[in-house]
Amino acid sequence: MMSGFGLRESHGSTKLVRIVVVGETRTRKSSLIMAAVTDHNHPDPRIPPLLPYTNLPSEYCSEDVLFTLIDTSLRPEDKGDIIREVKEADAIVLTFAMDRLLETLDRLSEYWLLLFRHLKVRVPIVVAGYSVIQKEHNTIDTKEITTPIRQQCREIEICIEWSAPRLSDISWLAQAVFVQAQIAAMNHIGPVYDQVTNSLKPRCVAALEHIFELNACDNDYILSDDGFNHINARCFSIPLMPSRCRALIKSVQELCPEGVKENSLTVDGFLVLITKLIMDRKLRTLWTMLRTFGYNNDIRLVDEMIPYSSFKRILDQSVELTNEAIGSLRRVYHRFNNLGPQMMESLFETAPESKINHEESDM
Repeated sequence: MMSGFGLRESHGSTKLVRIVVVGETRTRKSSLIMAAVTDHNHPDPRIPPLLPYTNLPSEYCSEDVLFTLIDTSLRPEDKGDIIREVKEADAIVLTFAMDRLLETLDRLSEYWLLLFRHLKVRVPIVVAGYSVIQKEHNTIDTKEITTPIRQQCREIEICIEWSAPRLSDISWLAQAVFVQAQIAAMNHIGPVYDQVTNSLKPRCVAALEHIFELNACDNDYILSDDGFNHINARCFSIPLMPSRCRALIKSVQELCPEGVKENSLTVDGFLVLITKLIMDRKLRTLWTMLRTFGYNNDIRLVDEMIPYSSFKRILDQSVELTNEAIGSLRRVYHRFNNLGPQMMESLFETAPESKINHEESDM
C-alpha cells in the first residue's frame, strides 16, 4: 500500500530500545554482540564472560531511537538477572549452535520459549544460529531446521544464520541480526494483531477507525482516492499512484466485496486492507501510519495529541475554547450534520480512550 519508515514513538521524544541476547553456553552470544559493534570476526578468549551494556553503532540507529544490546550470563546465580532483563526487553535475540542442534535448538523450545511464556514476556524474538563449519561445507538448511519451531512459536519473527565462509563477512551478518531485531521491536505484531484469533486487536481497530474518519472525505463514509493520497502524503511524503490505488481496492474487493462502495473503501474494507498488510508482514507501513497520526507503541494517543491531558486548572479558573477551536468544531458539524444518530455515535466512538477500556487485550 505505502512505502516509508518512521520510528517515532511520540513527537520529539527519544526512545531507548533494549535488545537482550540469551541462549545456551557456547552459542556465541557475546561474539555476536562483539561482531556487530566492532571488527571482531571470530571467537576470542579475551572476550569477557559477560559483556557490559553495548550501544549499537549510530549508523544503525534512527535520530530518535537508540538501541542497547544486553548480554546475559547462564550462571545459576545470575538467573534472576536474566528474568529481569527479558521482562524489560523490547526484543530478544535467541542464539543456538548449528553444529550442536540437538543440544541447543531443542533447548529453545523446551526451555527458553517456555520460560518467556511463563514470565508473560510478549516481545518479538529473533533466532540466530552460528556454525563453526565454513558455510560452503555446511549442508544444514537454516530455514528447514527452524521452520517447525517457528510454526509452534509465533513469537519468533525470523531465524537467521550468521556464520559465513569468509571471516570478513561475519561482522555485517551479525549486524543484520540486530537490524532485524530492532525492526521487529519497533514494528511489533503483538499490540495490533491477535495471532490466536487471527484478528485485529480492539485498540488497533479503534485507532484505525479514527484514522479512517479523518481521511474519509465524503459524507458517504467512504475512503476515496483523495483520502488514500492524503494518508500516503502525510505518512510517507509521496503520492499514491492511481493504478496502485485501484489495485488496493481490487484486492480488498476480492477478500471482502462489502468493503468496497463506489470504487472506494468502507471502514470494513479499510480494516481488511490493514489486516492484509499484516499478513504480508508489512508491519512497518501500519506502525508508520499509527505513529504519524499520534499513536505510541501501546496504541494510545501521545500527550502532545491531547493537550488537555497535561492542563492543570485550579478551582477558581475557567476554561474557554479559542476561536480556532470553535471554528474547527463548526467545520466538523457542517461536514457531518446529515449523519444519523448511529453514525454520529460511531464518529466519536473512534477515540480509543473512550471506547474500549473494558475490552483491553494482553499485548
